[in-house]
Amino acid sequence: MSVDTGVGDGSVDGDLLAELFYPAFELLFDPDGDFVGDVERTLAEARMPDQVEMYVSRALGAGVIVGGVLWLVGTLVGYGIFSLGLLDPTALSLGIPAPNPAAQELLRSLVVPTAIVLSGLVFGSLGFAAGFGGLVAVPYSRASAREREINLLLADSVSFMYALSVGGLNQLEILQAMATAEDTYGEVSREFQSIVNETEYFGTDYRNAIRQQSMETPSDELSQFLADMLSIVNSGGDMESFLKDKKEKHLRTSKQEREMTLETLELFGEMYMTLSLFPLLLIIILVIMGMMGEADDRLLYATVYALIPLTGAGFLVLVSTVKQDEPGDGYLRPDGGSERLRQTSKEGLFHFGLVEAFVGRFGVFDRIRNREGTYKTKQILASPHLFLRDNPLYTLALTVPTALVIVVVAAVGGSAPTTFDGWVARLVWATFVWVYVPTYLVLVPLAVFPEWSQRS
Repeated sequence: MSVDTGVGDGSVDGDLLAELFYPAFELLFDPDGDFVGDVERTLAEARMPDQVEMYVSRALGAGVIVGGVLWLVGTLVGYGIFSLGLLDPTALSLGIPAPNPAAQELLRSLVVPTAIVLSGLVFGSLGFAAGFGGLVAVPYSRASAREREINLLLADSVSFMYALSVGGLNQLEILQAMATAEDTYGEVSREFQSIVNETEYFGTDYRNAIRQQSMETPSDELSQFLADMLSIVNSGGDMESFLKDKKEKHLRTSKQEREMTLETLELFGEMYMTLSLFPLLLIIILVIMGMMGEADDRLLYATVYALIPLTGAGFLVLVSTVKQDEPGDGYLRPDGGSERLRQTSKEGLFHFGLVEAFVGRFGVFDRIRNREGTYKTKQILASPHLFLRDNPLYTLALTVPTALVIVVVAAVGGSAPTTFDGWVARLVWATFVWVYVPTYLVLVPLAVFPEWSQRS
C-alpha cells in the first residue's frame, strides 16, 4: 500500500496538493489501519483510479483550505458582531471565578478576544470537516450508486447469461459477451469487463479473475453470484442449470423488492393523506379564533407558507428514498456502431439526422439539409401539440417567457404588490400573482405533455 516512490518529486499524477499534505497523512494515519483500508476498498468499488494515500492526502489538503477560509470568515463575523454592537460584551462571561477586582477586569478584557477566537475555531472546524469529509465521502457515494445499479440490473444480466448458455456459448464466451454489453447492462457489464481485462491483458487465470472481482465489487449480490459461479467452474458443474436457477432466484427476488417498494409507497400515500389534513384543520381553528379576536395572524401565515409546503417537501424526500433508480436512457449504443447509427440517434430539433454526416462535402447535401429543415418546420407549425408531446421540455420556451411577461405587466401596472408592506396588505392576491400563476403556467404543460407522450 505504500507509495514512497515518487511522492514529493512531482511524479505522482502531478497532484501538488496531495504531495504537500502527504507528510500530514503519514503523521495522522496508519497506512495499514482500518480507515485507510476501508477507503482503499471503497475507491476500488467506486472504480476511482486514485491511490488511497494520495486521495486521503488530497482530502486533508481540501479540509485545511476550506477550514482556513471558514476560520477567516468566522473570525471576521465574530469581530463584526462586537464592533457593530450587535452583542454586548457584558452579556458574556468566561465562567472563571476572579479572586480580586484586577483579575476580574483582566478576565473581562479577554471576553471579546476569546469569543472571536472561538468563533473562528468553530467555523474552521466545520470547514475542515466539510472539506475533508466531503472529499472522503465521494467514493462512498459512487460505490453506493454503483451497488444500486448492479442490484437493479443483475436479474436481467443473469437472464441474458442464461440465454447465451442455452445458445451454446461456453464460460469464457459468456464472460466476454457480458463485458461487451455495457450499453444494456451498465455497471454489471463493467464488472465483467474487469474480469476479461485481467485475463486478456495481465495473463491472469479467469478463475482467479472471477475470485478477485467477487471481492472488489460493491454489490453483495453480485459477489455471491460470482462466488457461486466460481464454485461451478472449479467443480466442472453444469453452467446452464446453474444460470437457470440463479435467473429464477434473482427474478423472484426482484419481484419481491418491487412489491415491497409498492407497499411502502402505498403506506407513504396513506400517511400523506392523513398528515396533510392537520394543516387544514389548523387553518380552520386559526380562522375561527381570528373571528373571535384571539388568534395571531403570524400563525396562520406560518401554516400556509411554511407548514404546508414543508409537509409536501418532506414526503417528496421520503418517496425519493424509496423509488428505484432508472439507469440508462433507453437507447442502445453498441461499440463499433456505424456513423449512420450515431447520426440518426442524435436527430432532434436542430439536428437533422443522417444528412448531417455529409453536410459540407457536396452542395447537394446542404440543399437536402435546408429542405429537411423547411419540412420539419412545416410539420411543427402544422401540429405543434404533437411536437410538444414528443419534446415536452420545449414547452418551457413558451411558458417561461409568458409567465415572466404576465408577472412583469402585473407589477408595472400596479396589480401585483412590489413591496413587503404591499405583500402583507394583499397577501392572498400577491401569492396568487407572484407564485401560483407562474408556477401553474410553467408546470402544468410540463406535466401534461410527458403524460400524454407516455400514454400515446
